[in-house]
Amino acid sequence: MNKNPSQSFECKVKDGLALCGCHIDKTSSTKKIGIAVSGGADSISLLFSLSSLLKDTEWTLYVISVNHNIRPENETYGDVLFVQDFCTRLQKEGVSIHFHCAEIKRGAIEDYAVENKCGIEAAARHFRYKSFEDFIKNNQLDFLCLAHNKDDQLETVLMRFLQSSSSGNRKGILRKRGKYIRPLLDISRAEIEEYLLNHNLSWRTDSTNLDDVYFRNKLRLKLIPFLNENFKDWQSGVLNGYEKSVVEDDFINSFAEKIEYDVSFDENNKKIVSLKDNQFFCAHKAIQLRILFNMVKEIGAENRIPYVFLQDVLKSLSVVQNSNRTIQKSFSNIEIILKKNNVLIKNRVKKHTDTLFFDIIEETGEYDYFFGKISVRKNQNINQDNNQRLDAGCKVFWNDDYTCNLELPFCVRSYQPFDVIETADGGYKKIADVYNDWQIPVEDRWKIPVLQTFYGSEQKITGILGKTFGYKNWIIKNRRISE
Repeated sequence: MNKNPSQSFECKVKDGLALCGCHIDKTSSTKKIGIAVSGGADSISLLFSLSSLLKDTEWTLYVISVNHNIRPENETYGDVLFVQDFCTRLQKEGVSIHFHCAEIKRGAIEDYAVENKCGIEAAARHFRYKSFEDFIKNNQLDFLCLAHNKDDQLETVLMRFLQSSSSGNRKGILRKRGKYIRPLLDISRAEIEEYLLNHNLSWRTDSTNLDDVYFRNKLRLKLIPFLNENFKDWQSGVLNGYEKSVVEDDFINSFAEKIEYDVSFDENNKKIVSLKDNQFFCAHKAIQLRILFNMVKEIGAENRIPYVFLQDVLKSLSVVQNSNRTIQKSFSNIEIILKKNNVLIKNRVKKHTDTLFFDIIEETGEYDYFFGKISVRKNQNINQDNNQRLDAGCKVFWNDDYTCNLELPFCVRSYQPFDVIETADGGYKKIADVYNDWQIPVEDRWKIPVLQTFYGSEQKITGILGKTFGYKNWIIKNRRISE
């Protein structure tokens, strides 16, 4: 007998639960299952389908809704009331439900983002998962269901690819991680909305989902519609490629896990990870990269580690193996120290006035950074008129592409919040405002190098090398801006 669309949807949810190790039947010992519900279509469909599946069982459904307090009160508190009312309706229909609202103090997420130099989304996720952990512990839950779906998986895989993530970071959304499970990963957003409409169920829409300043929203609102219109079956191609990469990653991991590293603690009880295994230094580059990623993850890196940084570490590794040099590499809150037959990774001690990178270039040559190579070459066409110093003494290249002229010495560094740069009309603009115009996520802004000249008393910033991460360059040339 053919199942109707609603039965088919609920069977797919039940199959998704089983794939996560959660089996809904009368013989199962699991009796307490949780679900995070925001009020959006995904979580409402999961809540309603679970309530249908659990209706004739002894299971209790524990619902948590997190009020982040980062949108207007009528929106954010309205979502919570919507979820609470929905749970009350299900209770009246015979479903055993326990509802809890986790309230985050207004301003706490913004303060955390500033203090930890991360974006609002990352800060909100930190508080959200802290609430989830408390909810799981307080209610002794066996599982907590999250409502990520097939479209979310696709967006995540695209994001990781476009961000050029290292192999260890390229994984999509995991079906199961500890007590967190995602039963909707094989169900599309279109199927979810069809299921809700079939039951005349409404849902809430987060207004920030329409703000394309966020990378994920930009993909969802601009890139994915373009791909849907112009490239048939591209979604299955991307997801099949992702599944293949997962298998390949597992293969690399099977070798990387054989090489052990030592974990110790410093005087502040911070982890230090070290490795002296000769097998590592003889291993294939792919395995070395995975081991480095695992070591960095063990330390607890604050930010996602880019491939270009780990690639730079491997280049330096070959240098120290053929010499007695010691090389130090820093990224975010970690420091990597390379010696012959020895790799040590620890938490970097930051001073209050530290910038994330700062380097004074005093002579011609090539300089390697995690964002690429800067080459400084002598300019043979120096303007000799000191009253009209239009050109400086050296040409500056990034990855062999000409960028600008500068006079030695000059500085390559990450930007600071109050930095300004000259505009085409001779005025000045905050670099933070430039980054807002370019729609660069807050957590990525420190990675983009700025060039600061030491010629003259003002020591102006003369360039932003945005192209190092796929944005524009902003270069001051003869009081004009070249992008």
